[in-house]
Amino acid sequence: RGKSEVYLKDQAAMEDYLIEQGTDDAMLRLGTGEEITGRDLVRVVEEARQAKRIIEAFPTHYPRNIVEQATIAGAFSEGRADADLQGVADAVAARLDLIALEYERGWTGRITQDHGIRLTRMLRGVEEVRTL
Repeated sequence: RGKSEVYLKDQAAMEDYLIEQGTDDAMLRLGTGEEITGRDLVRVVEEARQAKRIIEAFPTHYPRNIVEQATIAGAFSEGRADADLQGVADAVAARLDLIALEYERGWTGRITQDHGIRLTRMLRGVEEVRTL
């Protein structure tokens, strides 16, 4: 690629341009062996950008690691919580256990009366409770 100048309108346009340039001839290989390239790779990057915006919009009293794992578990996917809230709670708890140190695992998820998710674990004899 030769030298070229591109004038972009704003930060979003710059990010779009960088994603297009960065995904050109790139491949993402998943743990399952599946390979994602081209427009599908751009779609995955866009979904990640959207998830990042959702996470950043959450109030700061929600621990970021819990919000991130809830996002990865699909808790904020349209219709998912309505279809199977307990399944979502279980998936978030499982994700939290995946990233926790061995002696800090034991997350469980329950549905609250107001249709939220209550996540708990016992840590050194003290119950830790987080609610989404």
